[in-house]
Amino acid sequence: MKKILTLTLFVFGSTLGAGHVLANTGSEPVGLQMFYDREKELEGLMKKAESRNENPLVLAMRENKSFRLVPIYLESVGLGKDSDGHLNDKYDSWVPSYLESTLKKGGAIETVYLAIKYAIENNHKEWIVELLKAPRLMRVQKRNLERGNKTFLMEAAHDNNLPIVELLLANGEDPNQVWEEGEGGRTRKQQVALDMATHPAVIAALKQVTSKRWFG
Repeated sequence: MKKILTLTLFVFGSTLGAGHVLANTGSEPVGLQMFYDREKELEGLMKKAESRNENPLVLAMRENKSFRLVPIYLESVGLGKDSDGHLNDKYDSWVPSYLESTLKKGGAIETVYLAIKYAIENNHKEWIVELLKAPRLMRVQKRNLERGNKTFLMEAAHDNNLPIVELLLANGEDPNQVWEEGEGGRTRKQQVALDMATHPAVIAALKQVTSKRWFG
């Protein structure tokens, strides 16, 4: 447990009047005891997810856990922030034993990718905000788009979820990425996020940032 704390506590505060040490988990300072509690909660979720062969982050959302578990998870698998608050794009040489299975099943970043998909589908905005802080998501999205999967923005547009569409656009999502629906190696249809929206407000928001070639 001390090793996990070394990985995940990336900013230590000073002792306050009440004698509490603060830790920065990416969202806001929390008491050290609260941090230990969340760390223990994450460990329990990871073990439960492993036994059920589930995505641990999706399981956390399904069980209505706090989105503040995300920075702890990201840091533990080497996708969090370093001591200067910069995103770390390298895996640590050591991870907690209960996280090793995550790295074996497609990698931590793929786990985050699938968790964001679930969060968009179920409108977990606070989770999306935290999960989008992971590095390499654009690269993973591009790879999965080439495999026939829709981008985060396309999923939100399809659901006509304006707040999430706006959040993703503000985060740098590309509205001009093309999804190709095809069969047998032959392309049948090309679509961008705008094509997947049906609500006027969502269409209006996407039209402002989408190339005119897609809507004449």
